[in-house]
Amino acid sequence: MKNTLRNLICTSLFAVTSLCAQQGLVIPQVADGDGWASTIVLTNTTADTSQVSLVFYSGGQAWTPPFLDGVNPASLSLPAASTLFISTTGTAKILTQGWAELTGAAAGAVVAYVIYTYTSGPNGQNTSQGTAQAVTTASRILVPFDNTGNLATEIAVVNPNPSQVSIQVNLKTSDGTVSTGTTLTMAGEGQMAFAMATQFPATKGQSGLAEFYANPGSFAIIALQANTNPATNVFSFTTAPVYPQTTESPIISSSPAGGGGGGGAIPAGDITFAGFSIGKITSAGIVTESVGGDFGAYTPQAWDPPYEGTKFAPYCNVWGVSYTLGQPFPAAPGFYLDAGPSLSLSGPPPLAANTTLPAANIPNFVGPDYLLQLPQNTLVDGGTYTLSGPGGTQVDSFKASATLPLSFSTNASEINSVSRSQPLTISWTGSGFEGITIGVIGSTLSGATFTEKVLSCAVPASLGTYSVPTLALSLLPATPAGTLTVGTLPAAPATSGPPATLTPGLAAGGKIQYGAFTPSYAVAQIVAIQ
Repeated sequence: MKNTLRNLICTSLFAVTSLCAQQGLVIPQVADGDGWASTIVLTNTTADTSQVSLVFYSGGQAWTPPFLDGVNPASLSLPAASTLFISTTGTAKILTQGWAELTGAAAGAVVAYVIYTYTSGPNGQNTSQGTAQAVTTASRILVPFDNTGNLATEIAVVNPNPSQVSIQVNLKTSDGTVSTGTTLTMAGEGQMAFAMATQFPATKGQSGLAEFYANPGSFAIIALQANTNPATNVFSFTTAPVYPQTTESPIISSSPAGGGGGGGAIPAGDITFAGFSIGKITSAGIVTESVGGDFGAYTPQAWDPPYEGTKFAPYCNVWGVSYTLGQPFPAAPGFYLDAGPSLSLSGPPPLAANTTLPAANIPNFVGPDYLLQLPQNTLVDGGTYTLSGPGGTQVDSFKASATLPLSFSTNASEINSVSRSQPLTISWTGSGFEGITIGVIGSTLSGATFTEKVLSCAVPASLGTYSVPTLALSLLPATPAGTLTVGTLPAAPATSGPPATLTPGLAAGGKIQYGAFTPSYAVAQIVAIQ
């Protein structure tokens, strides 16, 4: 039950807010003009043709760099076992900097790197080159730096998520001095490129280690090591490695409080999430009305799987996990937070007065879950319901409201099978909602290893119909008992920010980082994935 709840939360609430970050590979720096040119190298490592998209951004906006040969990077077909070189012209007098994102291929199927070329001198006689691999995002990255003598470390930082990310910075110089750098506030799909010594004066004339981390959130970094010869004034450079980390800070033993900062028995670095919903779900012709959810504390490793999925622009994402039966589900919270012995629900009749959701301890999980199945015909179309809690040992008192859709219907109830070789067309009608979530989950068991794949799409309700792309469906496993869920979302995906409907305070300080009380009508089907 908890696994299914986690997946449905990610398929609906996370999808509409883009918290299940749908990045592919990121190239944090693309430069063209004023002597700079960039060549992006794509390699299809598989025995099948791969369709990919390479999208560029500069200044928070879509960007189309000038390419040789007039190639269209937004739609590329890579033959099996092939490599494609895409080069910018580099002829512009003014430098333009940006970043790129590669999407559409299964993880590892298409890999990429970038070659930077800088040419200077009256006749272009001075040339310097460096290469860097495309990367996935991380929530913590270590960057060695050296700003001594003629050297200078320069970096580019990218937030490929649609929502703002705050990146904290710790610095440790070679003499052992530890300091904190100015927080980088990164707009959605934004980039910052700077010299370390300029952005962080404590590193001027120093060498050492910088730590960049976001909690919550993820980002990508590339580093260049530059050298300017004082005698000739010739500039040269090489790319320098950076190191994503999944452990706690090696510079400072614990991160600043975010979702609790370790207080109230919440480990430092854990991500706190309140996932509550109210609504109706129809399955096999039976309508179930319910309300409930929990306050979860996730380790970064448990929180990250949806972020590491394969994106199929503009609406879909596929992610998955594998684990040994009997072991904890990898994307589950480490434990659940106590918000009191029960929660209260109020709303229009026929909901009974003083309706409560009692705390229930789920076997093999630490902490309470709050769930209540309501009698049929309790919930009123378009009704507004308020969930409140008195506060417990870990979560403070709170109150949040949600308004149900006025109506909803979908063709999902007529679908019994999903083909992995052709688009899946979903249609819907109704009112009182702005988004639609489409989720397909397929699971397989091989020996003692259980593998689960989750496909989620969040689309504007105004479309009325949407065809899930074949490439996304092809990543699902074949199974006779997959699940298809189509439901409403209160907000359209293009306009949603991080969920903030339900982010109460924590008893030990700080507050729940993410959360919402989400109204939804949905249809769920058991389907054969073929």
